[in-house]
Amino acid sequence: MLLRPLSRCVSVLALLLAAATPAAAQLVPLDGQWFRLDVHASGRTLNTDNLKFKKASVSTKAFLLLTLAADDGAPSGFTFDWQLWTKQNGKVWALSDSGTQAFIGPANGDQIAVDMPLNLTLASGKFLSARATLFFDLKFKKGGKLKKAKIKTLGGETIDGSANGADPFYGGFNAKGHKVKEGSLPFTPS
Repeated sequence: MLLRPLSRCVSVLALLLAAATPAAAQLVPLDGQWFRLDVHASGRTLNTDNLKFKKASVSTKAFLLLTLAADDGAPSGFTFDWQLWTKQNGKVWALSDSGTQAFIGPANGDQIAVDMPLNLTLASGKFLSARATLFFDLKFKKGGKLKKAKIKTLGGETIDGSANGADPFYGGFNAKGHKVKEGSLPFTPS
């Protein structure tokens, strides 16, 4: 008997969501979106000469591209293929990491990427290997098209890295950013 009212609720919810989506709205507003990220990691580095810990931090800029994955199997939300670009040796922007990530949230609302792995290759042997839960705060125009999108870290950790190109580094991880147009990137993606 409990299943019958539940099935009615699901049907009503589906109708409400369909009615709430304007016809002009983007069905997947993050598809094809670029984001400029300000990344900061702070923690401890282990001096391999004297085996002592000391405070250290790494800050950098990065760019993130999201594209809707061909096989969307996420239970609620979407699955995106992503690319992460960083400035590496020779001050050249290059692909640093890529993968696939399930996002949680309604098609026309905020999204969360839970426990997303992010590997940032930087210049002079510096790097960050992190995991973060990212919140995508989306604002829409009256017709339903994406107007603004911001990213902030709800929680993050650097699980491996090097702040100086030699010694191991561990600690927190924070990224925040906003959407940008592909034409404003400081590199030409390949």
